This record gives sequence, C-alpha cells and structure tokens, in this order.
Amino acid sequence: MRVLLFELKSLSFENKKLGNLLKKLAKSTSTRSGIPIRVQIDEKYKHSPKAELGFYRIAQEALNNVVKHSNATESSLLFESYSKHMKLLISDNGNGFNSNKITPENLGLIIMKERSKLIGASLDISSNPGRGTKISITYTR
Repeated sequence: MRVLLFELKSLSFENKKLGNLLKKLAKSTSTRSGIPIRVQIDEKYKHSPKAELGFYRIAQEALNNVVKHSNATESSLLFESYSKHMKLLISDNGNGFNSNKITPENLGLIIMKERSKLIGASLDISSNPGRGTKISITYTR
C-alpha cells in the first residue's frame, strides 16, 4: 500500500514519457507480485496530460486486478502512441471471468470504464472463465 501511495504522490507527466512511466509501473508491480510482466512500448507522440493520466490510472487498476484476482502466472502490457491515437493492452493468463456480467461489485472495472469515458477513449474488456483477461483502451484524436 505504501508503494502505491508513493507512486500516486510522485506521479508527474511534466517532461516524462508515458511509456517510461508504464515500464516503471509494470516493473514495480512485477517485483511486488512475482508475476512476470512483458512490456512492449512504441511511443512516437506525446498526447494531452489528461489523456495520458487516464491511461496511466487505467493501467494501474488493470495491473492491480491481475495481482489481486487473476491467479495469473504471466501478464503483458503493450502501449503505442502515435499522432492520431494511443492504445494500451494489458492481458494475463489467469482465471478470467464472465465479462458480460459486470456488476457493482466489480468496482475496479467500472472505474476503468468511467476513466476512459472522461478522456474520450474506448475501453474493451474481454474475458472468459479459465481463459485470462484482456483490457484494451484506445484514444483517437
């Protein structure tokens, strides 16, 4: 919890690339949880701080869900940023769940959806029991 609070407090997008912040987030999550997280970053363009912060917060929540709920043995984070769009994909090989039945108890997923709406991005949650989970967010300018 202290690590998470420190990350929240110290996060600043001024003069920093979102890709580098996502790499650090994945590394600290992997170190803390023991779950290997493969990271692939292709960042060619810096978007608005609001959009980038939204992406970062969604990545935090998605990786937190991997650690807390998935029982995954591996995960991946793929991020790309070009002049016309940004895309983030976080996936795991864990338990999965029925993504067609998101309830109020799935607060983290609901928060991710709300954050994506606030920045004008689309969020897709794809999961089935026993098949892992994929969270994809796309922002188009």
